[in-house]
Amino acid sequence: AGRIVTALLVVGPVVALAAFVPLEWGHLIGLGDVVVAALFYLFTGFGIAVGFHRFFTHRSFKANRVLKVVLGVAGSMALEGSLISWVAIHRRHHMFGDQPGDPHSPYRYGPRSNGILRGFVWAHVGWLFSGDATDTKRFAPDLRRDQDLVVVDRLFPILAVSSLVIPFAAGFALYGTLSGAFTVF
Repeated sequence: AGRIVTALLVVGPVVALAAFVPLEWGHLIGLGDVVVAALFYLFTGFGIAVGFHRFFTHRSFKANRVLKVVLGVAGSMALEGSLISWVAIHRRHHMFGDQPGDPHSPYRYGPRSNGILRGFVWAHVGWLFSGDATDTKRFAPDLRRDQDLVVVDRLFPILAVSSLVIPFAAGFALYGTLSGAFTVF
């Protein structure tokens, strides 16, 4: 059931966007919609790149409590998994880089062209649907001890859904109509 929900949350908006934007540009979709979408993309993108990857996985910089929580929330809203699980998987990836045990190696399916394409898809999104759990006690014990991060981690399902609800609400707030809300969504 979790894989189906993940697929709907990851693939659904992309399919809807690809079908809806070309048909409705200039009618229901305009520059304001693109700006709101870009802002949410930047927020979640920084959450993954700066938050989950640079800060939580590698401890590349220090952050105060508020920034730590904001980065955790932003990364969670990118729909790539819960904070502690994502960090554990990524630390495992670095430990086993492109060797057996790497949870999202692009070399998983071999060097032939079909294997390279399948490996590319696996490395970028396929691993999200894997049942291969990474031991968070081994790979992310520091995050498991931080109560703020445990709360953010547990809130992942709500944050994932809110990453779809908030743009909808922003569209309603900007345009004051249900159709306006759907254009931002």
